[in-house]
Amino acid sequence: MRGLIYDTWVEMVQRRLIWVYAAVTVVAMLIIVGSKSMSIQIEVNGDPSNPMNSMVEQVAVGSLDAYCSFLVFLTILGTAGLIPSMFERGRAEYYLSKPVSRTSLLLYKFSSIWAVYGATIVAGGLATFAVFYMAWRYGDAGLVYVFVFNLVSLFIWLSVTAFTGIASGSFAVSLMVAFAIWVAEGLLRYHEAVEQVTQNKLVIGVVSGLYYILPKTSELSDLTTKLALGQPVESWVPLWSSLIFASALVAGTVVLFNRKDY
Repeated sequence: MRGLIYDTWVEMVQRRLIWVYAAVTVVAMLIIVGSKSMSIQIEVNGDPSNPMNSMVEQVAVGSLDAYCSFLVFLTILGTAGLIPSMFERGRAEYYLSKPVSRTSLLLYKFSSIWAVYGATIVAGGLATFAVFYMAWRYGDAGLVYVFVFNLVSLFIWLSVTAFTGIASGSFAVSLMVAFAIWVAEGLLRYHEAVEQVTQNKLVIGVVSGLYYILPKTSELSDLTTKLALGQPVESWVPLWSSLIFASALVAGTVVLFNRKDY
C-alpha cells in the first residue's frame, strides 16, 4: 500500500498535475486578497446576528466548496486513465506478478489515488482558507463538512472511472461515462417535475428509479452548504444512495478485474 501511495504521488508530480493544483490555489488566493481591497468594508467581528456576518459566512462556505469541487473535477480528468494504464500490455505483467491478490492490488491502487489526490485537495483548501481567514477574520468548524463531502464526491467519481476503465480499458470511455452520469444526475434532481409533464406510470417509474440509483453529487453540494451553515437537513437520500452506488461500483470493479484475462 505504501509503495502504491508513493507511486501515485510520484506519478502526479511527473505528470505535473501538482502544478495545476498549485496554480488553481494561487488564483483562488489572489481573488481572496483582491476581495479585501473592495471599497465596501464588512465588519465581521461584531454582532453575530449582523446580516453582514451571515453574508461572509455564506461566501466562505460557497467559495471553499466551489474551489474543492473544481479540484475534484480536475482530479477526475487527470486520473481517469490511471487504473486502465496499469494493466496495459507490458505493465500488466509487472503488477500482476506481485505477491498480492488481484483484489488487494486493485483496492490498494484505488485507495492510493483517493488518498493522494484527496489529501492534495484538502491541503489546497486549507491553504486557501488560511488566506481567507487572514483577510476576513472568519473561521468556523462547520467548514469541515466541505472537505468531508468533497472527499465523498471524489470517491464516487473515482468509482465510476475505475469501473468503466477496467470494463473498457479506455481513458476516453471513462471520461464519457462520467460526463454522461454527471449530466443525468443533474437533470434527475428535478425528477418530481416529470409527474407534471406526463401521467405515464412507466416513464415516471423509470425516471424515479434512475434518480435513486445514480449518484447525486450536485445535491451533495447543497447538503454540504446546509451542514456547514448549521441549517437543518430535510433528506439524507443524496448521501446514502450515492455511497451505495459507489460501493456497488467498486465491488463490481473488483469482480470484473478478477475475471478479466490480461
